[in-house]
Amino acid sequence: MTKKKVVNNGIAPQYFVENSHEAIIPKDIFMRVQEEMERRANLTSGADKKRRLYSSKYALSGIVFCGHCGDIFRRIKWNNRGCRSTVWRCVSRVLKKTSEIDCPARTVHEETLHEAVAAAINQVMTLDEEFFETFRKSLDTVLGVNGELDIRQIEDRLADKQRELIALSPHDERYNIVADEIYELRDQKRRVLLDEANRDTAAKKAEELMDFIRENKGQPVGYDEGLVRKLIERVIVYDDSFRVVFKSGVEVEVNN
Repeated sequence: MTKKKVVNNGIAPQYFVENSHEAIIPKDIFMRVQEEMERRANLTSGADKKRRLYSSKYALSGIVFCGHCGDIFRRIKWNNRGCRSTVWRCVSRVLKKTSEIDCPARTVHEETLHEAVAAAINQVMTLDEEFFETFRKSLDTVLGVNGELDIRQIEDRLADKQRELIALSPHDERYNIVADEIYELRDQKRRVLLDEANRDTAAKKAEELMDFIRENKGQPVGYDEGLVRKLIERVIVYDDSFRVVFKSGVEVEVNN
């Protein structure tokens, strides 16, 4: 007996089914991956908001930003009057003819940038358990703690709307209205899940940072690409200082 594929062209009701299959990967991991993919795919900065290509070759690529215009800093092999060096420069300044931005951001030698990041990590290593306990409590205040309740309410409304859609004919004037409401509820659910993932990720990163401090207490560290990838979210370059933001949310100012 030959099986034929049946295509629903709107004759029969169409509806959405939420959570009908077990997730292939855990929800929190999926949300973190989606967030990072979106960050890399939409890496734009500066007044022109032009897209900047993400490179993973160097740990600091794509995470060093200008304190003046907000654009990213790019790693450049520099030849200044016969003196060769590796520096980091604001892209808006490098491409000022096309960016049309007269950014006054300084040029930073790579050694200076590495020293600032290492100094920030060493400053963080002086923090204690009490600081992180206060920090974890602040996450609940800033990001909220009632996500699960919101999710249950949204899922209940989704179930109601799905049942309502099933009962409607595709030609009913309310069909598209209910379908749009389901789409909006699904988007709302995604936003709540993302907020939950952000809170869980921040708490996890804070604990990872505390573990790192416990394991390396009293042991000064130098610049290390692996540590940067593990701990650092972004670095902002100012005229006489750097702001180093850790993935846990902790921020450190380094004068230089």
